[in-house]
Amino acid sequence: MIGVLIGVLIVDLDSKKSRVGNYFLFRPFQFFVKHRGFMHSLLFGFVVMVIFAMFSVNLAFGFILGFLSHLFLDCLTRQGVMLLWPISKKRFRFLLRSGGLLEDVIFVLLLLVDVLLIVWMITGLSS
Repeated sequence: MIGVLIGVLIVDLDSKKSRVGNYFLFRPFQFFVKHRGFMHSLLFGFVVMVIFAMFSVNLAFGFILGFLSHLFLDCLTRQGVMLLWPISKKRFRFLLRSGGLLEDVIFVLLLLVDVLLIVWMITGLSS
């Protein structure tokens, strides 16, 4: 669960409008990165996942679930994300408005799926 939360939240550290990025501690970091830039790329997620996997495979798995869920939701917005950065700056996007009700509903549903998968893994129901 900790990995999922980190994966969902870490992506928006580059935005002072996000819940986590709004903290004063992360403001200097935001001068160096652009919102929905490299932190919203598959490369960033892969690098962080590998670092987490050195400490805990479960943490890495939770992280990548949360991270990919966040990217999926952001791909549904008008702003989109550059998933293949730095190879391509093409934005994957759809038509939802960021912060809208439909985005919140999709987020909650994906979060529930993430939690159910983690509970499923922890309880050993896969065997």
